[in-house]
Amino acid sequence: MNKILISSRAFKKNYKNSNDRIKQVLTYNPEGVQISFLNVKELLDYKPTKEVIDLLKNKYNVFHAPTKNIIYKDEEKSNKVLKKIKELYNKLNCKIVVFHYNNFKDPSYVADKLLGLNLCIENLDLRRAEENYIEKMKMFFENYPNFSLCLDVCHVLEHSKKDLFELIRLFKNKIKLTHWSYTFGELKHYSAKATIELAKSKKVEKELNELKETIKDLNQPIVLEINRRHVFNNFGLISKEMEYLKE
Repeated sequence: MNKILISSRAFKKNYKNSNDRIKQVLTYNPEGVQISFLNVKELLDYKPTKEVIDLLKNKYNVFHAPTKNIIYKDEEKSNKVLKKIKELYNKLNCKIVVFHYNNFKDPSYVADKLLGLNLCIENLDLRRAEENYIEKMKMFFENYPNFSLCLDVCHVLEHSKKDLFELIRLFKNKIKLTHWSYTFGELKHYSAKATIELAKSKKVEKELNELKETIKDLNQPIVLEINRRHVFNNFGLISKEMEYLKE
């Protein structure tokens, strides 16, 4: 059975403090938390409370590294960020660190600084990915075999469903984690269950059910990365999505 995790970013509109976001995630009783930081300042300022450290002890947690205003390379800013990531990885019982690979100037430098940690790169969305991004990913894994893949479902579907199956075919043994959400019209990182209810289409429901089974068949942890900016007061959205994944 797939472990189901929830990203702390799902509650960024409701709570400014990451400790409060994590505690809110845990009210849904997931198997773990994706502890996510968008920018460097947010990460460097973060201090986990003893309560949060204790709450995460028996969970399967992953860490999402900052993606804004940083390029990871051999310099002081990156050193500070990677040192903080390593510290929190151990304190918060994390199993994986996820990076966006377009934030790397020197992946081997990151791998050396985080030696002993499980590292993943995430496939990029249509806006940030290069035209031949799958070939670039193949080259990345050939050059840096210590990295695994976090398969972001919404990101790859922005390219095409064909690309989803191609990534699975090429990198199935590399996939150690999936980010689960859906793209529906202008709604990015949206809830699949809410999409079914909104579309009121048997065809859409069938396609999403098939997609869900494809992801579950990977037998890897699934992180709910639902962006609630359109419905940030709808706390029930997360519960519905968890139930949908467990069906």
